[in-house]
Amino acid sequence: MNANQQQKRNKNLANRRRKKREEDSADTVTDQPAPAGIHVLKARVKPIDLFPKITAELMARVETYKQQLAAHHANPKKVQKPCSQKIIARNPTHAENAASLAYVQKNFKQLDRGYTKIYNEKTSQVIAMVHYLPIDSMPASQFDDLNFLTTFLHRCKEFIYPVGSKTRKCGGIMWAIGWRKAYEGLKILGRYRHKQAIKKNPARYKALMEDSARAGEVLWNFFHGFGNVVVEKNKAHMDRFGIPSFADKNFPKKTKDQSPYGFASNLAYSSNGLYNHQHKDNGDESELPLAVAMP
Repeated sequence: MNANQQQKRNKNLANRRRKKREEDSADTVTDQPAPAGIHVLKARVKPIDLFPKITAELMARVETYKQQLAAHHANPKKVQKPCSQKIIARNPTHAENAASLAYVQKNFKQLDRGYTKIYNEKTSQVIAMVHYLPIDSMPASQFDDLNFLTTFLHRCKEFIYPVGSKTRKCGGIMWAIGWRKAYEGLKILGRYRHKQAIKKNPARYKALMEDSARAGEVLWNFFHGFGNVVVEKNKAHMDRFGIPSFADKNFPKKTKDQSPYGFASNLAYSSNGLYNHQHKDNGDESELPLAVAMP
C-alpha cells in the first residue's frame, strides 16, 4: 500500500468513525444539531491513579482482612473474626496532593466554555457532553426560569433534613426531594422529610409543592434542549410503568394525569463541595446521568 492509498484509507476510517459517533449520539443523547462553537474530543480511555501509594496501601489492607477472615472461617474456635468495618483509603498528604495537581495541570485539558462532546476513540461511545450557558448573556426568560428553580430548591431546604453527618466519610451537604415508595402525595424522600417543619408551616409547604410543577417544567426545558432523546426515553419509561415524577404534585391516577414534563421521580442537589468515597451502586443502570451545576 503506497502513501496515497494509506491516506485515503485513513480518511475513510475517520469518516466511518465520525458517522458512528453521530449515530450513537443521536440514538442515546440528542438528535438535534449541535450549537455553534462545538468542540469534539476523541480520547482513549486510560485508567489513571493519581495516588498509587494510597491505592497500594488500601489493597494491602484489604488483602490482610481477607486473609484474617479466611483464617477465621478455617478455624472459628481459635481464630477471632476480624471486625467487619469498611476499609477506606487514607487522605492524601500535602506532597501527594501537590504531585497529583501537577500531573493534572500538565496532562489534562480544561473545558470552561462552549459545547463539548467527548467520545471513546475506540468504541465511539459518548463519555460526556458539556454545555456552558453564560449567565450574563442568557435570554431573560431562561434566566428567570433558572432563578425560579434555584429559589424553589432553597425553599425546599426548610422541610428537608440534609444528607450528611460528621460520622460519615464524606463532605459537603446534599438534599433530596421527590416521590417515595408510599406515593402519599409529593412527600420528600424517606427519612429526610422534616415532619415538624411541615406541621409548623403547612401553608408554606403546600405552596411550595404547588410550585413543583413549574420546577419540573424548568428542568425539562433545560435538559430537553441539551439531550432530548435521553429525556424523552426516560419519560416514556416512567409513563409505561406509572412512575410519578417530582413535577407531579399529586399521585397521577391515570396516564393523562401525569405531568408532561416528568422525566425523573426525584431530585438531589448539593452544596459545599459534596463528595463521597469512590464506590459502585448496585443496580444503577444510568450510563449518562444528567446534572446541572450553578455558581
